[in-house]
Amino acid sequence: MPQQLRIAPQDDNADTSKPPLPSAPVRPDSFARLGDIEVNATVELGRAELRLRDLARLGPGSIVRLDRLTGEPADLMINGRPFARGEIVVINDHLGLRLTELLPTGA
Repeated sequence: MPQQLRIAPQDDNADTSKPPLPSAPVRPDSFARLGDIEVNATVELGRAELRLRDLARLGPGSIVRLDRLTGEPADLMINGRPFARGEIVVINDHLGLRLTELLPTGA
């Protein structure tokens, strides 16, 4: 029977005088199964704050000024959280992102 990996939430008020419980060994194929999980990846070029009256005036040909300058890196967001930064590139008429920096967890 395969062993299960248990992850318990960290309790900041836990009694640290007792030794921790032994954890189940992690099977190598446990991480391989994570590769099939789909995530939502979004590249963010910049942001803008608009008032509703300005938003209502937008139409074809309107330009929305973003908070980033030309040449600044774009953000790669994974499930809405910052993951990496990079530069926009063109690959056979498609846009892409060349990663230049992986962001620390919690950035």
